[in-house]
Amino acid sequence: NSRKFMPFNFNGENRIFEVLTYTQNTDLLKGFDIRFVEGRANPLVSAPVNKYVVNSRYFVRKDGVFKFKLKKKKILSLFKDEKENIIQFVKQNNLSYKKENDVAQIFLYYNRLKK
Repeated sequence: NSRKFMPFNFNGENRIFEVLTYTQNTDLLKGFDIRFVEGRANPLVSAPVNKYVVNSRYFVRKDGVFKFKLKKKKILSLFKDEKENIIQFVKQNNLSYKKENDVAQIFLYYNRLKK
């Protein structure tokens, strides 16, 4: 498994994030919220089913850690200084602004431009 997790401070508390891109300028992180949901008694099934529900959200580390949505407008506003290059890179490589792996490639490309 090549997944990497690191602690970062978010809203005054230390949290563990999955690091999708790790560079000196801007990082794409994935945070998880896990909650326990008690099963309801169902007369058709002998026992209620308890389960854990995992929700994930994306975060960016750039001058602190903040929530981030995988949307074109948000990504381009984050990389204002290289907006035209990012648009061209996405078109040339047929990437999506909504797919995690594609957005990770965009972050890596931006960081290559900033070296």
